[in-house]
Amino acid sequence: MNLPPHDIPPGRLFRLLAERRPSLPLAFRIRGASDVRLRAGAVPSRVLLACWDELTGVPEDMRDAQLTADLIAASLTVDGSPAFVDGAAVARVLDEREVRRLGAHVFNALARCSPTYATSDTVAWLAALQRGAEQNPSDAASMHACVDQGGIPRPDRYWGIPARDLLDGHWLCWRAARAVFEKKR
Repeated sequence: MNLPPHDIPPGRLFRLLAERRPSLPLAFRIRGASDVRLRAGAVPSRVLLACWDELTGVPEDMRDAQLTADLIAASLTVDGSPAFVDGAAVARVLDEREVRRLGAHVFNALARCSPTYATSDTVAWLAALQRGAEQNPSDAASMHACVDQGGIPRPDRYWGIPARDLLDGHWLCWRAARAVFEKKR
């Protein structure tokens, strides 16, 4: 299970996951484009699941390469825009070794900025994010207020995006903020 990163302080981790699309810079340069600054951005769970779905019918010895290329395409940005249109473009532009190396950087970044309910220790993430919410009371208060009467969750209001586009990390942040303020009652 993916744990919260130990090298990102809780307050910063909360602010990172509170971004509309959390992302981290990569210390990786693509051959022939060494001046291009790459970032790995959080990926919605439905996109991750779609990447897995794409493996249906793919020969077993090719699945890892395709999944890696698809996740690179789903996550990687340059100046806020997608770096690749799809996994096939990744495979066309980069050789297998580059795909593996870049994939390792992307997976590492996603483990830090894109927790998912399916692969993360949500109890540990919530604990870290609660400490972070306590260090960011203004944002935490804004998140805490995002409910309808009757306690219906509305974290979509904080991020200003449709509920279906919320990341699991957004939900974790929102839950952490709610827990901090409920504890104070």
